[in-house]
Amino acid sequence: MAVQEEPSGARRRRQAAIVPVPTIEDYREFDGGYSPAIWAVLWDEWRCPSCDRTKFQIMRWTKRFPAGRNGGHYMGWQAAFAVHHDHGSDRFGFGADGMFLPRGPERFEKAIICDHCNGADGAAKRKLDLLGTTVSSGPTATA
Repeated sequence: MAVQEEPSGARRRRQAAIVPVPTIEDYREFDGGYSPAIWAVLWDEWRCPSCDRTKFQIMRWTKRFPAGRNGGHYMGWQAAFAVHHDHGSDRFGFGADGMFLPRGPERFEKAIICDHCNGADGAAKRKLDLLGTTVSSGPTATA
């Protein structure tokens, strides 16, 4: 594990000023964390279609809360991914009038994106009050 100085910020000032940076050995030994199946199928040069980061660049040192560890947590490497899809084409959903009805065809293909970009997509929808609507954006629109 290598270390690199962390940019300052209000939240980060309360934490240590040094952030671990993964080594090639850390990368090779990483088991995929919360997304082992996705980690295994993505090739080394894969890039998130939203932020253009590689698997190696997505890895971060963070507090982990693994299932089955008696509620314990520990510091470790993490790189999580999500299958981004068109929520407007989910098989069924609620319309603006509250009626449960079938949805339309997919407006973009499913894509694997990093958890940061997936979280940004959800945060934008919450900020714009779009949760529960048929508004959905493709993976390159989250950048």
